[in-house]
Amino acid sequence: MASWNNDTILVWPGTYYENINFLGKDLVLASLFMTTGDRQYIYNTIIDGNKNGCVITLQNQETMASVICGFTIQNGKKDFSSANWDKYGCGIMLFQSDVIINNNIIQYNEAYAGGGLNSLNGIAKLYGNIIKENHSYFSGGGIFYGNDEIPIFLDTIDLNSIYLNYAHRGCDITVRSTGQPQILEIDTLTVINPDVYFVFSSDGYYNPVNDLTVNIRNQKIEPVAADLFVSPYGDNNNSGIDPQNPLQSICFAMSRIQPDSLQQRTIHILPGIYSPLSTSERLPIGGRSNIRLSGNNMATTIVDCQYNGYFYSGWDLKYVEIENLTILHGFGALLSPTGIDQGGVEFQLTKNVNISQMIIDSSLNAWCPGIYCIFPDSVEISNYQCLNSIGVQSNFFIRSMDDYPMHVRMENVKAHGNMYYDDGTGLYGGYKNIVIAGGNENDDTVTGRLINIEITDNISWDTWYSNNCGAGWATSERVKLDIVNATIGGNRDSTNLPGTNSTVQGSQINIYNSIFYNNNSPDIYIYNDDVVNNPAEINFHYTLFENGPAGIMDGAGNTIVNWGAGILDEDPQWDTYGTNPYSLMSTSPCINTGTPMYDEGMEPPYIKHENGKYILYTHNLDTIHLPATDLAGNPRIAYGRIDMGAYEFVDTTIGIKSPPKYIANGIKAIPNPFQQSTAIELTLLKEGHCQVLIHDMQGRLVKTLLDAFTQPGHFQMRWHADDDEGRKIPSGHYIVNIMFEEQNVGSAKVRKW
Repeated sequence: MASWNNDTILVWPGTYYENINFLGKDLVLASLFMTTGDRQYIYNTIIDGNKNGCVITLQNQETMASVICGFTIQNGKKDFSSANWDKYGCGIMLFQSDVIINNNIIQYNEAYAGGGLNSLNGIAKLYGNIIKENHSYFSGGGIFYGNDEIPIFLDTIDLNSIYLNYAHRGCDITVRSTGQPQILEIDTLTVINPDVYFVFSSDGYYNPVNDLTVNIRNQKIEPVAADLFVSPYGDNNNSGIDPQNPLQSICFAMSRIQPDSLQQRTIHILPGIYSPLSTSERLPIGGRSNIRLSGNNMATTIVDCQYNGYFYSGWDLKYVEIENLTILHGFGALLSPTGIDQGGVEFQLTKNVNISQMIIDSSLNAWCPGIYCIFPDSVEISNYQCLNSIGVQSNFFIRSMDDYPMHVRMENVKAHGNMYYDDGTGLYGGYKNIVIAGGNENDDTVTGRLINIEITDNISWDTWYSNNCGAGWATSERVKLDIVNATIGGNRDSTNLPGTNSTVQGSQINIYNSIFYNNNSPDIYIYNDDVVNNPAEINFHYTLFENGPAGIMDGAGNTIVNWGAGILDEDPQWDTYGTNPYSLMSTSPCINTGTPMYDEGMEPPYIKHENGKYILYTHNLDTIHLPATDLAGNPRIAYGRIDMGAYEFVDTTIGIKSPPKYIANGIKAIPNPFQQSTAIELTLLKEGHCQVLIHDMQGRLVKTLLDAFTQPGHFQMRWHADDDEGRKIPSGHYIVNIMFEEQNVGSAKVRKW
């Protein structure tokens, strides 16, 4: 800028594609509005950053003699990979500098923080400005004011308007608390009664501080105290209150909806593709308490982040649900090389998180490509997949606060084909797929349950050579984790280090009905902890664990490992060419060899069918409610006894149907597996013609145990492992079919050793 200190630069109307730096000079930069008072000059004198950095920058201790007056300031966009403060502020950026900002329109700017205006340890005095439709990736979409000594100055006579800006918190205004109450006088804000989603005051650690009073004369939009609907074919000028008049943008619906602390409201996301380009989504979408995001279903409702950030960020919220969505192409390396961010969804200090029916696919170069939860109290994740993504930390990172209990339940979850992030420095590498961690000084136990979990074909890179960064699961100290019907296979570390899965002293891991096979071996690594000296404990029950005791590396030296009943060490015989490559073939040893159904006098673990649900009674007399289906949607128990792994074997050659109400409490075969004979038990609820038939796996009839007209009641018959000719049958799997009035009303699979 060819000027001298204390010069005044008057700018004639026009559009100037420039990025201006005051370079330490105190300048008055103004349109002809300053000399005429004609507001048309504000609209007609445009400084356009052309998406090539900050529009106006003051960073060399300029003083309050500097003035910016009478412009439209637009289309600044920061390079988020810039170091430190340089990624902040994009309309106007102050760094340790002061300025008077007078009667400007600041719009369409995008930065990491402070899309319209950012002041870091500077002083800004604002008179009569309109700051609108700016976007911040972090906080302060309109204004981010980071001076904890001198409060922001918004004139009380020539009022400012700040509206329709976006960030994940403090969309319109974010200020750093000075420790004293502040009063802001504003002409127009997005809404007249803003919560922290719109106006946010924080301490130096980004914790909320309730010290702002905001007096607002007008609001730009009328909040809606009802559910809202959005569609890619909608319009943000619509009412949004029904599917016939939907809004277009999810982010606008989040600003429009009125949360209610007493009831949950829903943003219904109708079928279609939502993205920054097609529906003007401003990512990440900031969450609000008691607001559910609900798509139509995963196949038809898609959010494509277009590698322009991650989908959702929720801080200090309560009762949040996201369901029925597919999230594509999240991108965490916007800040690289100075840092990386998430790739999917993020929750911090949020209570009651519930995610269901969601796919996150092809997140790229993220800290956590999937779900990142810091300091929640409970997390429920069901019917979720994280696929083909690249990241550092894990696909599921869930950590409790110190001295704060936490419960996590994950069921029907798949992590497949994910790998480590390599930026060329060797700094990042890759970590676990599932991490459940307690606080560093947490005396309250963190409890977790992983049920119907597949972790397969993931690649890690343990750049710390710590033996605890493999591609499976990990827990910290003070975590009690139950793993039920997990399939963990085909996972690799690029440097071939052991420890696909890991835990630490002070934890307890209980494993039921699971398969660990074809991973980097040893499969589980236990490392020591300088604070917690009590040993880790791992309990195996009815599980296929490759290499048995040799599959565990005890780096702590005092781990307690208990091997319960039903432990296998052999090829699980996955159906590698089927629809689900980690489902079981008909010859698999894992079929009908999981935890047995309860029989009188049996010691736990066992499974009971109670009130229409299957309940696992654990070895320590705890209870775990099992999902109705496996990971593929088949019945979780198809043939009278649960299988090992995430997938239940269902033989499609016989056409087994879900049994109608002809049989009470299923079909029992005791013992199962058997050698010489087994007792088949069932209770019929109706009278009629009943047949009990045994078929082989090719559907051929082997034995008829019953063929008669029966009355309701309990029936028991013994099969001596023979066919109708009295010949002994070979070892293998067989199907017991119950035919009632020529209908197949129930089946159970048995195995002869």
